Amino acid sequence: MVVVVITARVLPEKAEEYQRELRDLIPKMKAMEPGMLVYEVGRSRDEPNIYRHIELYRDDKAMDEHRANEFVNAKRATMFACIDGGYAGYDVKFHDTF
Repeated sequence: MVVVVITARVLPEKAEEYQRELRDLIPKMKAMEPGMLVYEVGRSRDEPNIYRHIELYRDDKAMDEHRANEFVNAKRATMFACIDGGYAGYDVKFHDTF
C-alpha cells in the first residue's frame, strides 16, 4: 500500500473556503475511487493554519488513478488558491507500508 502525507499551510483568510472545498470533495472522491482506502484531513491544534492530509491507496495504480481524476484536479485549482504559496506550499511525502 502507499501512504501519502501532505502538509498544507492555509492562508488564514481562506481557511473556511479550504474546509468547505474539502467537505465537498472527500465524500465524492471516496465514492469514485475504490482504490483509495483512507483520505482524512486534520487541522493542527497548535498551528491552526496547518492542515495534514493522510491518504492510503491500495497500490501505485490506485494512487495514479487518483492523481488523474479530472474531478479532483478541478478541485485542486480552487484549493491551491487557499494555500500559502499555492501548489509550492503543499509538502507531499510518499511512504510504502511494510
